[in-house]
Amino acid sequence: MTELTQPAESTASHRAYERVQASSALQPYADILLNEGPQGEPDWLWVATAPEAELIRWAEDGRDAQRTEMVLDEVAPSREEDWQ
Repeated sequence: MTELTQPAESTASHRAYERVQASSALQPYADILLNEGPQGEPDWLWVATAPEAELIRWAEDGRDAQRTEMVLDEVAPSREEDWQ
């Protein structure tokens, strides 16, 4: 993630938020783009400046991973005796 100073981070977070809200393509991914990031916190500068296609691809990958995790959590663990 890009290291930012406090004032720069505030400006970048504002730009990222405004960009996502202004884009009909990015709005469906706002929860992921503005609340998460590769390290658990948003990379504001990346969200503010990256190509929309890149942001959407990353957000979709994140949603797919969350869905997979939810499905795996719902599946009961198999026991060896179930396979015999």
